[in-house]
Amino acid sequence: MPKELEIICPVCRFRWVSDPSRVESERCPKCGAEGVPDVDGYLQKIKSNGAELAPQIISATEFLNKNFGVHSWLVQDLIPSNSLVFLFGAPGHLKTWLALSLAVCLANGKPFLNRQTKPVRVLLVNKDSTPSELQRRLKKFALPVDNLFIDMNPLGFDFYTGIAKEYGLIVFDSFIRFHEGEENSATEMAQVMRVLQQIRDAGTAVLVIHHRGKDTSQGYRGSSEILAGCDLAFSLRKDIDKLVLKTEKSRLTREYNLNLRMIEDSDIITFTELPASVPSSVTLKERIYAFIQQSGSNGVSAQEFSKEVGRDYKQAIIYLKELINDGAVYLTTTGKKKIYRCSNFKTAPEAEQRELTNLLQPYIKGNCSNLGGGEDIEL
Repeated sequence: MPKELEIICPVCRFRWVSDPSRVESERCPKCGAEGVPDVDGYLQKIKSNGAELAPQIISATEFLNKNFGVHSWLVQDLIPSNSLVFLFGAPGHLKTWLALSLAVCLANGKPFLNRQTKPVRVLLVNKDSTPSELQRRLKKFALPVDNLFIDMNPLGFDFYTGIAKEYGLIVFDSFIRFHEGEENSATEMAQVMRVLQQIRDAGTAVLVIHHRGKDTSQGYRGSSEILAGCDLAFSLRKDIDKLVLKTEKSRLTREYNLNLRMIEDSDIITFTELPASVPSSVTLKERIYAFIQQSGSNGVSAQEFSKEVGRDYKQAIIYLKELINDGAVYLTTTGKKKIYRCSNFKTAPEAEQRELTNLLQPYIKGNCSNLGGGEDIEL
């Protein structure tokens, strides 16, 4: 029989190990609150000494003949029922707005991003917004909320396993507010993800909003155990004229890269997907000009330009020359550093325009198809 018992702090959710034979209560080493024994975990440890939790091995034939139920969707071909989903993004990139749109659509069985939904009860557990701000945002969707519920006393993840089956979706906003673990620790994040998996396994879908880290190439903040532990993960970012919803991980659906737009009409918010066949209202040339213009008098370096246009680099070079020839953009040089600015900040010297034109000639005269990636091109 185990000689140790895990104690949980009901206030800060810190866990520590104690002798189960102790009668007196223990105080949390972190906040001083009285600890509560994890009796369920203790009993499970006792069972593990017997045959009850022994490995259960069956043949592949028997396994393939088992009925595990019919796969179903909350949002057709996008979000499965009983799945653990993360939505990553930088602050101010409309993550909460998109999550609320999903919640309201599911509560009413209304299409979400032009896809059919399954009507379910939805619980919002929000620690990022004040009640008044959350209320203001929900009113913007102008839909009935009878099937939508708000937790006015949001707690840690541990408290929601017991009520999970009452809802078809639980939304947590945002991840860091619901646990005390160190996000860069694989061990601690694995424990947090196990709790979220238990909520999912209790019979609901879980959507967790999480912030992007300093490493923008990773898409989210913290240990890789976060991505490893979820079923589905999306990143959301603002572009000049649209939102981009990208699949970062999927165990259950095909990967998507959706262009979205948030529409505010008569103070009512809706989200819609931009059809792939319909071009963006802002062309690449306009996007380049807007990017340089937004930099103001500081201008844009060649490296910043290359990073912004990404895969569109070859075509962007052509448009950049056109903008220079149109007199909309000019180049200044400080040592080896080249900076592009919009001409409304300064009249471009003719010599500098000629320098850039000569520099770009190899890429303009039909040679673009023979070029490598942007890293091989020097502006």
